[in-house]
Amino acid sequence: MNQIQVNSITCTHCNESFTSKGKYQIHYIQQHQNEVRIDENTVISRIEGGKYVCLCGKEFELGKSLKRHYRNCTKVHEKELDNERGIFLLFILLINR
Repeated sequence: MNQIQVNSITCTHCNESFTSKGKYQIHYIQQHQNEVRIDENTVISRIEGGKYVCLCGKEFELGKSLKRHYRNCTKVHEKELDNERGIFLLFILLINR
């Protein structure tokens, strides 16, 4: 017996059909989402191979894996400290004019 799918969701990017909204959302995130927002100031885009790359060079297939890694990455925290030091030094220079 052939069953006809009713209420299927079709991806507008690749025309693949899904039986639920949840399955479609997982597909979209894994296949078509090109950016992941780490925090209010940081957005990371996929590279040509379809992966997300952290500042430390580690690559991730999924944005949520990058986000989890990013929270504890020592290279990210070193860069943040360098930025804070730079801002502090600039502030000192400006007030000592």
